[in-house]
Amino acid sequence: MNISRRAMKIIELAQKIANKRGVTVQDAWNDAMKEYKEKYGYVA
Repeated sequence: MNISRRAMKIIELAQKIANKRGVTVQDAWNDAMKEYKEKYGYVA
């Protein structure tokens, strides 16, 4: 998976978390990074 696709996945995940919790995407970003890392084993 290239870096652009990874970034899009993280953004989509952050948006999903933000909508679920009723917070901004920025507030959900750290949790999205944690979930992405757990699922794929790396971020960059």
